[in-house]
Formats: sequence, C-alpha cells, structure tokens
Amino acid sequence: MKCKFFDTSFSKYAGFSTGISSMLKYVVANQSSMVSTQDLIELITPIRTILKTPLANVFDQMVKSGTLDNFAAINISGKTDTSIPELLTMSNLTIDLKHTPGGQAVRTIPKLRDKVLVNISNTLSYNHNSSMYELSSVDNFMNYFVRGQLTATYHDADMWLSPSLLVYALKSYTMTLSTKIAKQFALNLAEQDRICAILAIFMGQRLSPDSSDLVHPPIYSRVNWCPTMSDRDLYELAEGVSEITYKGLTLEELCSLLSNHVSSKMNHFTREVFVGLCGHLGPEALTSQLALEFPPYWVYILLLALGGNKIPLVYQLANNKMLINEGKSKFLKGLLEDPTIYEVRG
Repeated sequence: MKCKFFDTSFSKYAGFSTGISSMLKYVVANQSSMVSTQDLIELITPIRTILKTPLANVFDQMVKSGTLDNFAAINISGKTDTSIPELLTMSNLTIDLKHTPGGQAVRTIPKLRDKVLVNISNTLSYNHNSSMYELSSVDNFMNYFVRGQLTATYHDADMWLSPSLLVYALKSYTMTLSTKIAKQFALNLAEQDRICAILAIFMGQRLSPDSSDLVHPPIYSRVNWCPTMSDRDLYELAEGVSEITYKGLTLEELCSLLSNHVSSKMNHFTREVFVGLCGHLGPEALTSQLALEFPPYWVYILLLALGGNKIPLVYQLANNKMLINEGKSKFLKGLLEDPTIYEVRG
C-alpha cells in the first residue's frame, strides 16, 4: 500500500495541496529557468568523485545510471519578484509531478512530464567573473536529488528495495520509535515490543506492494527483534487489530492503536504526542515529521545518519545497536546495488 506524498497526514495538516496550482502555473511560465541534465552534470563533475560519503556514492550511481533525466531542476535565484509560490521555496519538500494532484496539467510539456521538481537555487552562487552559476552547497545539491530519486522510485516500483534493505529500514524505524515512546511512558519490555509490532504493521503496509495483505504485510513476517513476542504472538496481535488495519492505517489510526492496545499509560496517545516525541530525528522538523509516515524520507534520513551526519537519529541508532558494522555496511552496499533505486522513467 504505497502512500503518496500529498496524502500524508503532515501534508494534509500543513495544507500543501492548496499551493499546487499556483506552483504549477509558475513553473510552466518560467521554463526558461529550467536547468538541463547536461548542465547539472557539468555543475557537479569537478567534485563528484571527490566526495565519498554514502549519500555521495548513491548520487554518483544515479549519475552513472542516467537518472538525472528523471528531474526537472529549476534555478530562480535571479528572480526578484514576490510571486514565487511557497511550495517551490521549501527545499525540504519533494515534488514528484507524476504523483502530484493536478500534475497531469504539465504532462504535455517534455521538460516537466513525470519529473521530480527540484529547486536548486539555494545551492548555487553567481560568479561575476565567469558570468556563470557555480555550486556553493554540494551536500544540499546531492541531498535534493537523492531524496527525490528515492521518492520517485518508491512510487514507481511495485516492490521497492530488496528484502534485506526493507528489513533494515523497518527494524531501524520500529526500534528507534518504540524505544523513545517506551522511555517517555516508563513502559516495560513487553509493552515496548507491542509498540514495535504495531509500528511494524503500519510501516510494513507502506513498504509493501499495493496488492499485499494489509493485515499481515509481507515484511511483517520478517520481524524477529521483539524478544518477548513469538511468531504466534505477532500473528495474534495483527489479527486482533485487523478490523482497523485491513484498509491501511493512517497516522491518526496508528496512534489510536498505540493508545488502546499497549498500556493504560498511553490512553491519551495522539498524533500530536507522537509527532512531538518522535518528529525530531532528522536534519530539521519538516523532514523528520514526514519520515514518520513516508518511507522514502525515512530511508533518506537513515542514509544521512549512517553517513555520519550528526542528526538525532544517529544517537538513537547507536543506542539500539543499529550501527554495528556488518548491518550498516550491508545496508549501504545494498543501496548502491539495488536496481529499483536507479530506474529511469520512460
């Protein structure tokens, strides 16, 4: 059950969809500000092979695979008008035009059809000597494209990521969040494991093909990191909440399950409590909160953390022994080799 970006709870609460129409009109009217794939490659070529962070390695693989063709990059740093739509100025949003409501309006425009829209303005500086734009923020530049590619391929691939990558992503998600929640409410290990299992159903649904059993998502059967719960316990828990989960959980329904099926200490566990407690693991609040419910963003901040970025998730992973070399290395190596991440849209 894939979750589209604009269907997330966070997107709805923020009212992002109300700005889509004006954003699309602006982009169509400013096609002259689009940056070609060749120009993108020329911008990054001088330093592409120098950086060796995990995220830089993924970006390099993207360039080799030709996936920069999936993007519509725009540079509006020279614009002085005040009509630039807010959505376009928010660099932490990933706008996949193929799956954006109203995106069909630009499908007749080759530069925009089925592209991931990326505003690279704040990664560039103007060199007056050469009269050209140069990269001034390499990390952010790469971040935008890697996050965009994760989002695009998540939407497009029926089975996104290999089973081993999915397991590591799900384990990091469920262990990190269940540990934080259990500590906040002073829960015992058995109660923490129930949180972990319910989180695994929620995120497992969103990591599964659309045709999957939502009561028992395929990856849920791979959960083996809840020490107080047997396979039978995990199965019975999933069956016990099936009247709610069978259609696919929203973030609000997830919080309701956690409130009613773990401990009386969590009777008032709401979306606001969940986001307030767990929505600060990434580089900033918006990305962090989207990562709680949108798999590409979780994998993105996981990649940042494993690459040594000092974001809060790093310390949570360390506490849960998710930074052990073997598991970390396999995940990072797997990301470079997984074909679903490097697909070029037709």
